[in-house]
Amino acid sequence: MIATAEKPVAAIDSVDGYDLWSRVGDPVEGEMFRSFAKFGTLPSDSPGMAQVRRATYQTDKLRQDLAGVGDFTSPVPYPDTYFAHKLAGLAAYINFGLPLRVVTIRAAGGYDTHADQAADLQSNLRDTCDGILAFQRDLEQRGLADRVLIELWSEFGRRPEENGSLGTDHGAAGCARPVLVKP
Repeated sequence: MIATAEKPVAAIDSVDGYDLWSRVGDPVEGEMFRSFAKFGTLPSDSPGMAQVRRATYQTDKLRQDLAGVGDFTSPVPYPDTYFAHKLAGLAAYINFGLPLRVVTIRAAGGYDTHADQAADLQSNLRDTCDGILAFQRDLEQRGLADRVLIELWSEFGRRPEENGSLGTDHGAAGCARPVLVKP
């Protein structure tokens, strides 16, 4: 994850479970978040304190922007996989108007195929492609398809030779390819 003072980055674990967790409940929690927002807008003579205040303000703004986003629906059916669920959530986030510029989602399955590579690779690639196709259809239904470029990439190189367990061992290759999905 890379963030700068001008471009904050949020990392979330689940598309339907974002929250800024605290150990206190209402009414203290509400006042705490209001204090965060006020603290984030105060002036500062120190560059370090200014950065802390900016980060506090941006954190509170993100908390407010994501309030209620977790309860989403899709106009198209998605496969029943965790990867597809993340893509469905992303489509809802885009539709919600969140100011997203770059989003990274780890694809379905694992590609460390030392054994039984053919079956694992086929299943993982199917889950990945089915999820991306549903995501593309979702974006089209919402009129958002022209705002999204999908890039699939792998940094996980494999050797071309099969090993003794019907798999392949680590190699040095990798690839990246932007993909535009057309109906």
